[in-house]
Amino acid sequence: EFTLTYQADLSSACVTQDGTRVIVGLQSHDILVRNLERDIDHQLGSHSKTVNSVLTTVDEQLAISSSWDNTAAVWDVPKRERVFSLEGHTNRVLCATITPNAKWAITGSFDNMIKVWTLEDGTQVFTLSGHTNSVVCLTVSSDSKRLVSGGADNNIRVWNLETRKEDFTLLGHLQPINCLLLTPSGEQLFSAADDKTIRVWNLEDIKEEYILGYHTEGVLSITFTPDHERLVSGSTDDTIKVWNLRERREDFTLVGHSSAVTSVVASQDGKFVISASHDNTIRVWDIDNMCSEEYHKFNLAHRSGGT
Repeated sequence: EFTLTYQADLSSACVTQDGTRVIVGLQSHDILVRNLERDIDHQLGSHSKTVNSVLTTVDEQLAISSSWDNTAAVWDVPKRERVFSLEGHTNRVLCATITPNAKWAITGSFDNMIKVWTLEDGTQVFTLSGHTNSVVCLTVSSDSKRLVSGGADNNIRVWNLETRKEDFTLLGHLQPINCLLLTPSGEQLFSAADDKTIRVWNLEDIKEEYILGYHTEGVLSITFTPDHERLVSGSTDDTIKVWNLRERREDFTLVGHSSAVTSVVASQDGKFVISASHDNTIRVWDIDNMCSEEYHKFNLAHRSGGT
């Protein structure tokens, strides 16, 4: 455990393939890379306002961040350098992702728009419009042909990135969508929302299949374990739930955070879940033994603008 000078809320986190590092976005405007083995971190870069999300490419050479400063940024992770900024939204950028083929960066904003950018030089390629409120979350199919967006308009929209048009809209959630996950085949979609539910959709039949379960407050983040046998969810009720996807039920609840759990990620061996929270901590949980006890905890505090 360590503490630096000024505490800052954790807004997002992603874990590297080997499970040794976590890249976190902070409301203090900074992006940190934490080495979990050495219990140290370094600064990747910063925005001029709150960092809302951070995500790496599959090869972990690039990271993309979104911010309340109306921009997104692409980062060279090994060099700890900003490659370029993505400027064009007229309001806060709430989410950002990179297509699996590493061709495009995609951003969603408080301005209700989705923008697609080339990863070659950050040039804007096209804009997708249709949401009537903020675009909160994005996910892309493994073949990079389909984009799914979730909005504060309670709608999920499915887009064809080849035709650059909307295919269809999924209706069912009663409050804003916070997180989306596609299965590897792209046939199923999992969604989490402020209406406290996790819903499962069949994209072939264009219908809701079932509600996996509920938290007592909004669900902010969901992730699969690598074997796709389990789903893990984090909520504003301060808890993490682990779900059995075969049996469509909750396995157990992890309790320990004292504020909203903003991000959950699973280690590549499926043994641990790493969570980030507004209580300013990253926690690592042992789920391999079906144990709801906390495995390790890192207090994260940071002086804005430096480490």
